[in-house]
Parts: sequence; structure tokens; C-alpha cells
Amino acid sequence: AEAVRLSGQVLPDLAFVDVVLADEDGIHCTRRIKHASPASRIILISAYPDREFHRRGLDAGATALVDKKDLDAAALQQIVEDTFR
Repeated sequence: AEAVRLSGQVLPDLAFVDVVLADEDGIHCTRRIKHASPASRIILISAYPDREFHRRGLDAGATALVDKKDLDAAALQQIVEDTFR
């Protein structure tokens, strides 16, 4: 995926990755981004937040998994602040 390729060049501090992507799943993408940029923090976003996704996401290197229905501007700001504390 393009995001994985760019992560090795840009070295993002934070990336939001959807669990469901067109060309690969977000958990595999998370694993690849962490390999390319180990210091990057990754927040997985899912419309299907079950425990299995959460466990697999954390095992892949995600910092957290967030339910899409809980996302709004205030929640995003809080996630970013909490991630860098």
C-alpha cells in the first residue's frame, strides 16, 4: 500500500489506519508500517471493534483501536493528546 511505502520515507509520528482497506487489511498494514517506521504510533479505526481485532491490532504494534462511531473532533484531539503523553 502507498501508506506503507511512504511511512519509510516520512517516518510519521502518528498514523490513523482503518482496519478495512481496499488493498490489504489494516492490521497487516500496521505491522508493515511499524517495520518501516518503528517509532510511529498507529491508531487503528474500525466499525467492527471486537476483542479479536483489538488483540490482533495491538499484537501488530498499534497503540490503540478506536470505534468509528466514537470519532468526532473532540475525540480525535483527545486521542492525539493521550498518545503523546
